Amino acid sequence: MEDRVARYVPETGKYGSALRVKDLVYMTSGLHEYFETPRKSGDPWFSAYYFTRNEAIASALAPDRLLFKPGTRYDYSNTNFMLLTRIVERISGQPFAEFMQDRIFKPLEMNETEVNDDSTAVIPNRAFGYAPRDKRTIEQLRSVGIFARPGPGWILLARNSPHFGGSGVFSNLIDLAKWDANWYTGRLDGQAFTDIMNRRLGFGFGTMDGMGLGFHSRYGQPTINYSGADLDASTFMERFPKERFTIVCLSNDPLGDAEGKAVEVLAILHQAGRI
Repeated sequence: MEDRVARYVPETGKYGSALRVKDLVYMTSGLHEYFETPRKSGDPWFSAYYFTRNEAIASALAPDRLLFKPGTRYDYSNTNFMLLTRIVERISGQPFAEFMQDRIFKPLEMNETEVNDDSTAVIPNRAFGYAPRDKRTIEQLRSVGIFARPGPGWILLARNSPHFGGSGVFSNLIDLAKWDANWYTGRLDGQAFTDIMNRRLGFGFGTMDGMGLGFHSRYGQPTINYSGADLDASTFMERFPKERFTIVCLSNDPLGDAEGKAVEVLAILHQAGRI
């Protein structure tokens, strides 16, 4: 955690010695978000336009200065997780997708989960993304140079870019339940693994200061949650550790508001005295 990032990613050496691996983990690096920097191709940062993790990293590291001194602020950036995947590859000697299969997914029998690092792969039972063919969706697509005809029905949204780190994991409800169960059973590397995942930064930068986890509270109970979205999906997962209860909502509509739907279900359960 205290190692310099430049030890594994030499391109970051220009930012000095203060940038540590822990700054990537806790989102205190000051690195630029990749989609806020221009692509050499001039194309938009949009998953319908092919780009790789390495292209995203190269663009994010193009600026000569960080946004702020590492360790002084919290600022979420997908670039942090992308660099962490590269560090894992450097240390393990494996592609990140292969490492995750061997060390995480297979031991937990998450048989329908993978890191999607090949957008040409045929994935059985894959749920593609769809959004309503309405004015809002059409205008958003038009803003990135994609034109869809108006009319009734749905628009297919294809994730064509095999970028991963901040996203790119394909899974389902059953496998996520197995992942959640490990929090209590310690099946994966014992209690030590869970303790590391639950370790918080403690700098007071807000609630999302663990290892990619958000620490919150709901109905007076501590919770751990994360809400995510991409071109083809909206997702939300919230764990109530004391209750050993977790809610997961997955939508293949990026406007599906998975978090909002999950919160509605939690409200019903709370009124019924279940949580």
